[in-house]
Amino acid sequence: ETALAGTQFRWSMRDESTVDICGPDGNRFLAHQQPAGARDTRGFHPGPPSLCLGFQYVELDCPTGAAPAIAAYYKHYFEAAVEVRQQGLPAQTAVILTGGTEHCTELRYAERADYACTPEAPYSLASYGIHLCVYMPDELLPLTMQRLADDGLLWDNPRFGSLDRSLGSSQFRCKDIVDVKARKRHEGPLPLVMEMEHEVRLASHDTSPFLAQESYTVAGREPVPRLVVSEVSSFEKDWPAVRAEKNAATVGYMPSAMLVHDVDIDDVEYLRHDDKPFLATIFKPLGQGPFPVALEVHGGCWCRGSREKSRPTNVALAQRGVIVVAIDFRTCAYPASLADIHYAVRWAKGEAPSWNGVPECIGLLGTSSGAHQAMLLGLRPGDPRYAVLPPPPGPQGAVVDGTVSYVIMLSPVMDPLGRYQYAKGRRTDVKPPADFNAELILSLH
Repeated sequence: ETALAGTQFRWSMRDESTVDICGPDGNRFLAHQQPAGARDTRGFHPGPPSLCLGFQYVELDCPTGAAPAIAAYYKHYFEAAVEVRQQGLPAQTAVILTGGTEHCTELRYAERADYACTPEAPYSLASYGIHLCVYMPDELLPLTMQRLADDGLLWDNPRFGSLDRSLGSSQFRCKDIVDVKARKRHEGPLPLVMEMEHEVRLASHDTSPFLAQESYTVAGREPVPRLVVSEVSSFEKDWPAVRAEKNAATVGYMPSAMLVHDVDIDDVEYLRHDDKPFLATIFKPLGQGPFPVALEVHGGCWCRGSREKSRPTNVALAQRGVIVVAIDFRTCAYPASLADIHYAVRWAKGEAPSWNGVPECIGLLGTSSGAHQAMLLGLRPGDPRYAVLPPPPGPQGAVVDGTVSYVIMLSPVMDPLGRYQYAKGRRTDVKPPADFNAELILSLH
């Protein structure tokens, strides 16, 4: 009652030791309190005595069908012992068995047909939320952090930045529970199962209720109960202004970090020279849209490569809400290559509405030599050598030009002449490495 008083959470006692708590987003969890002798009486968390070791289990709601994926998530990233229990047809419960203490045994995710989570704002901007604090053995935490980082799942919650800094560096946050089993059948980011913020710390962290022996302090500062109260008070004071500032920052397009779209992939002929067709692969997100468009210019030292080279990246971008159009074009043929790319820009502007795209938000995405060519076209969209091909067919073909809204360059070759001179040994300001293959570089210019 002390912890929940004045909050947006509702609760009721099921019996003398079990409390049913409902969050403001509709989520529900159960806490079964053990006798007072099982509690952590050191008062390490605010409220005497702390109940952090007084729960036999905590049960959270989750969407129907999500339990197996949630169990696999904790097993893969946290190396936890997990079970999936049948609780009737078709409902299941994912059970994560916690270790290190006999007093904190199970974290449960129970499938509910009426599960609903309807926050009032994007996750990091909401005025309320639930998160789990996970303590891990010191030897496992770096592995967990690396696995999450490899899949892009680490998260810096702006709401708790000052508190995180105060509590030290031996912790991190993540919040997306994803379907790791989809890796074999799914390209790009793993599908989101549900949101649940995790604050992950070393078991030997000063704040640990399991291994820390003394009433902990942080870097010589005041005991944590007072620290937490002061930090949270400051955060509650400052957060409305921070949230308002972030909500007001609506300039430009920012793909949702949470929503993952299904993607439709289609190959079409966009240009023909004599009897040779040149194809474009269109990666279209299946969503409400309309979406911005990125024309992908492949690399390959100007003379090699194809539109298939960056397929995984293009799929991932489309899943996040960007239409990607990967094109083939004439290689080893300047300025013919730029003429093809210029034509593709004009063609994409005319076709964008049929893709659920925004013609006014079309840009170039290039890698290596492709980035160099994207830069040239971005700087000189009106160069007559680049605009030499006739307009694309259709009513819009004659009225659109080759200008683009943006250019994104990955590992661009910005100074090809300088690189050529470097390979020829004509640069005195740099020394090539011992295994440098000048002939290979020269053959690609």
